Amino acid sequence: ALEDAWYCSKCQQHVEARKKMDLWSTPEILVIHLKRFSYSRYFRDKLDTNVSFPVEGLDLTRHVMHVDPAKPPPIYDLYAVSYHFGGLGGGHYTAVAKNSNGLWYKFDDSHVSQTSPSNIDGRAAYVLFYRRRGPGGIPAAVAEGSGSGSGVTRMDEDSSDDDSSDDEHAPPAAGTVTGVTSTRRTVDPDAQDGDEVM
Repeated sequence: ALEDAWYCSKCQQHVEARKKMDLWSTPEILVIHLKRFSYSRYFRDKLDTNVSFPVEGLDLTRHVMHVDPAKPPPIYDLYAVSYHFGGLGGGHYTAVAKNSNGLWYKFDDSHVSQTSPSNIDGRAAYVLFYRRRGPGGIPAAVAEGSGSGSGVTRMDEDSSDDDSSDDEHAPPAAGTVTGVTSTRRTVDPDAQDGDEVM
């Protein structure tokens, strides 16, 4: 778009341009941040565009310049999604994640309920969390449900440590998922570009 025109130092004009990016290698944990907030010279907006993405088998092989034969191929499976609902004036974060028992759960503040990957909302998805198939991936402490180390984010600091239930289908305790959390956010529409009030 013209408002995002790139300045060419050779012709000394603002022109539409294409940017090309190459991937040399990919990580064990792949985090994809979707652009949900649009800022331009004249207005700001929350983007609710539906984004389709695979739950299993995200294959980046053809996008990677150097595929190391000693490592598993860059094929990823989704294990968590952070949502944002609302607009620029205020919003609410929730998340869905795949637990170590293989089941998916929805996290909404202190409420946890079982869900299905078929219910993933492409319009509200904000951050996608993938892990590479094969060795590596989610740290062992997280996969085992440990609440210490490995950057675990607790959803409820006052949660009970009672481990009396052995039901493998019970909702996971707070703190068993890394990198996703549920919180509320308020954005000041008069703030400068990128400024947000949490």
